[in-house]
Amino acid sequence: MLLEAVHHESGGSYAYPEGQGLRLLLRAAKGDLVNTWVLFRDPYDRQSERIQLLSKWGADDLFDYFTGIVHRSTMRFQYLFLLENRGRRIWFNEAGFHQERPHWGDFRLPYRYPPEPYRNWLGDAIVYQLIPDRFSPGPDSLREGPKQQGRPRGSLADIIDKLDYLSGLGVNALYLNPIFKAMSHHRYDTIDYFQVDPELGGEEQLLLLVEECHARKIRVILDGVFNHCGYEFFAFQDVVTRGAGSPYKDWFRIKAFPVRTKPIPNYETFGRHIWQMPKLATDHPVVQDYLASVVLHWVRRADIDGWRLDVADEVAPSFWRLLRGRLDGVKPETALIGEIWHRAAPWLEGGPLDSVTNYPLREVILDFFARDGIGVQTFAFRLHNLLIQHSHPTNTRLWTILGTHDTSRILTHCGGDVKRAALALVFQMTFVGAPVIYYGDEVGMLGGDPPECRRPMIWGKSLQNQELFSLYRRLIGIRTKHEALRRGSFRIVYLDPLRDVLGYERKSSGSRVLVFLNNSSVEAKISLDEQLLRDELTESQVHGANLDLPGRSAVVLVDWA
Repeated sequence: MLLEAVHHESGGSYAYPEGQGLRLLLRAAKGDLVNTWVLFRDPYDRQSERIQLLSKWGADDLFDYFTGIVHRSTMRFQYLFLLENRGRRIWFNEAGFHQERPHWGDFRLPYRYPPEPYRNWLGDAIVYQLIPDRFSPGPDSLREGPKQQGRPRGSLADIIDKLDYLSGLGVNALYLNPIFKAMSHHRYDTIDYFQVDPELGGEEQLLLLVEECHARKIRVILDGVFNHCGYEFFAFQDVVTRGAGSPYKDWFRIKAFPVRTKPIPNYETFGRHIWQMPKLATDHPVVQDYLASVVLHWVRRADIDGWRLDVADEVAPSFWRLLRGRLDGVKPETALIGEIWHRAAPWLEGGPLDSVTNYPLREVILDFFARDGIGVQTFAFRLHNLLIQHSHPTNTRLWTILGTHDTSRILTHCGGDVKRAALALVFQMTFVGAPVIYYGDEVGMLGGDPPECRRPMIWGKSLQNQELFSLYRRLIGIRTKHEALRRGSFRIVYLDPLRDVLGYERKSSGSRVLVFLNNSSVEAKISLDEQLLRDELTESQVHGANLDLPGRSAVVLVDWA
C-alpha cells in the first residue's frame, strides 16, 4: 500500500457540509485501494459509531478519489478510515497510519455549521460580460481627439437599449468591465473611483441601467480595480507634487523621491514597469478604508449585486477579509469574484471570496476541444483534478469561461470551426460552474489577443452566426430548466479513449441529466442501459440501447416524460 499517496484533511474540499450530512473525500494512489471505509460517530457518544463504505468517484494521472456522505443526528463528527489493499488493512486518522485501531488522533469536525446562503445566487448565474463602450447598436464610428482616438462611442445608454436582447438570450447577470473615469480605453487605470466616466453617460445612466436590469431579474456586477490606480489618481498626483511630504506617500510603494517614470518607474506598478498604473499599498489601513468606502458607496448608491476584482491575488488578503465583513453589514448577498489565473483555494475555501475566474478549467477545455492537445482520458483526469481542489458548493459558483477581454475568442482558438466551438459551449453550459459569455461569442465574433478580442459588438443578423446564437439560447434555456446542471453532482459514466467520447451525469435531488460528447470527426455508437430518453437539444426521443453520435456532436439527455 502506497501510504505516502493517501491524503485527507478535515476541511476544505476533503470534508464539508452537504445537505444534512458531511461530504468526505479521500485520496489514494491510483489502483492501490480495494475498499475504503469510514467509521464515524459523535465525539461525545461512542455508542453512536457507524461504518460506511466510500465509493470511487474518479481519478487523475496519479490518484484515485473516494467519496461519500455520512449522516448524524447531531452536528458533530469524529471519524477515521480503514483502508484495504488486497488483503492488507490499515487504519488512517489525523495522527497517521496504524496497524491496530488507534485510541486517539481521529479527524474531527467539532460542529457542522451550514454554509451561508447569501451568495447562493452565483450557482444559478449565467453571466454576460461586456466592455461598456463596445456594445453600441449604431455604426462603429470612433472617437477622435486627445486620448480618444480609436475609442468606441458606446455608452451605458446603449446597453440599456439592448437589455431585451440579453433577456431574450436568457442571461441573468451582467458583468461590466471598468466604468469609472480613467486614463485609457480599457479603464483599468482609474482616475476617480467615485465618478462614472462621463463618456459612458455618468452616474445617472448607471443607476438607470441597474434599475432596468433588476426589472428584468438581471444582476449587475462591476469591475473593481483596487490593486492599482491610474497615474492621474489624486493621491498619486499629490505624491508626484509633494514627494516625501505628501500625506499619501504610504498609499503606494515608492522606492525613492522624487517620483520618476523614466527610464523605469521608481515605484511598484501593475505588471512590469507600467508607469501608468501605480500599485496601491492595499495592506495599509487607510488605503483599505478608502477602497472599502468605494465599494460600499456603489452598493448603496446603485444597488449593484457584485464585484469582479481585478488581480485579486496581488491584493492584500486582509483587505478582502475587511471588505467581506463590511459588505455583510450592508448587503450580504453582494458577491466578490476574484480574477485569479491559477489555483485559488486559499481565497475560496473559508476565504473572503465567493468565486473566481476559472482560467485553469478554460485551458483544459481549449486543450481538448480546440487544440487537440489531449485525449478524452487526459481530459477526464484533469477535470477530476480541478474539481477536487474545491468543495462542490464552491465549484458550482466558479466562473466557467471560454474567453474574456484578456484572451483570444473561443471561435478564433477553434480556427473558425463552429462545430468545435459549439461542442466546447455544450460542455461549458452542462459542466459544474457558472458559465460566462463574453459579448459577441454568441454570434460568432472572431478576435485574437487584445486588442483584437475587444472589437465593438457586431449587430445585424447578416453579420451574425444565427445558428450559433440559437444554440446559445437553447443551452441557456436547458441549464435554467434543470437544477442538476446548476447545482448537481458530477460523475463520468462513459469514456472511450479510442473515439474521444465522454459521457457524464449531473444529478441533484430534483433532476438528472446525461451528457455525451463526441470530440472526434467520426460517428460513434453508444449502448446504454437507459431505455427511453429525450435529447433536450433536439427535443427528440433517444433509445439508449442504440445511440448514434455523429462526429463533433453532443446530446443532453433526460428521462422521457
